[in-house]
Amino acid sequence: MATVDGRANISNLSRSQQGFKINPVITFKANKQDESGSVILYPVNSVDFNAMYDNWFLTAGSDGVMSFWDYKARNKIKSFNYALNPITCASVSPNGSMVGYASGNDWHVGAEGIGKWPNRIGVHLITEQ
Repeated sequence: MATVDGRANISNLSRSQQGFKINPVITFKANKQDESGSVILYPVNSVDFNAMYDNWFLTAGSDGVMSFWDYKARNKIKSFNYALNPITCASVSPNGSMVGYASGNDWHVGAEGIGKWPNRIGVHLITEQ
């Protein structure tokens, strides 16, 4: 699950007699920028898991950062920064070897963002490192 305040959450869903129960595993601030002692939180636009590795997932957001996380170890594996160009969508290929993404205006600043960021589509290979 992702939110507009820069947080991502991984939870287990279990069935109980009362219905379904959500058991949070980890919640953290995924897309944030520290500027002059204050923290600016950006919307998380995309969350995806890698089918080949059950312990990692990615987040991508309006701050132009796509990060890979190891939620079992509770740390960030690697980040790619696209110079505040919002990442609108990111997804891992079914075989887990590539990640594709799109960037451009995601409307997090409203109409003021029209024409501010170039539209772009990219693909990265995923390696063991």
